[in-house]
Amino acid sequence: MNAPTTAGPCWSTASFGAPVSTTATELSELAQHLQRCRQLSGRWLIVRCGVEAIHRFMAARLVTTLVLIALFGGASLLVS
Repeated sequence: MNAPTTAGPCWSTASFGAPVSTTATELSELAQHLQRCRQLSGRWLIVRCGVEAIHRFMAARLVTTLVLIALFGGASLLVS
């Protein structure tokens, strides 16, 4: 049986006990940072994102596709 733990969370934030809020300056800096990241990625960013989306789609269906190929291959051997 596991003994219950009484320790609180082991993480901390930079708010130092104050309510967490985002200032307009922080949001502006974040927007500038993201803009710089997009500029550094260049025009290939859209292509790379598209390729990654296709890869995720295909990887999620790889096993299913292989099983279907095996089933159809086996069925075609039985029929002929």
